[in-house]
Amino acid sequence: MTTIEFDDFGNELARDNISYYLRLKSDDSDRLLGKMIFLNGKDILVCERNARRHFFRSTKSWGFCEGLVRTIIESYPNPYVGVKSDVGKYLIKATDILLTGEYLHFKTQGFERQIFVRYDKFVCSNVPTEFMEKLCTLTT
Repeated sequence: MTTIEFDDFGNELARDNISYYLRLKSDDSDRLLGKMIFLNGKDILVCERNARRHFFRSTKSWGFCEGLVRTIIESYPNPYVGVKSDVGKYLIKATDILLTGEYLHFKTQGFERQIFVRYDKFVCSNVPTEFMEKLCTLTT
């Protein structure tokens, strides 16, 4: 596994082939953040989420590790982020996460910096049905 980035809190972002992991300074285990896939000429980071644990209800948003979003923007031409959850499938351009997302101030100590994007900002409706069907059947 290759460490890509450290943040001011001592957390590490790491990559192993197509998978991206987060290791919090306060925790010795690696947390899988997502896997890059290449589908119909698009680079997509696919993140699996459980709405009960990962959906921030008060803002109706999904959270993303800011360091990872910036890393894939620097590493791939025009990348997307796909969220597969128990309540739906969502797709958004990685650059739109930075443009439309909000930084929320909770759990600031010991956690990576996260940016939150409202679910209605995702561009699923602009994606061809055939593409979304393929994305939704992938397993990570």
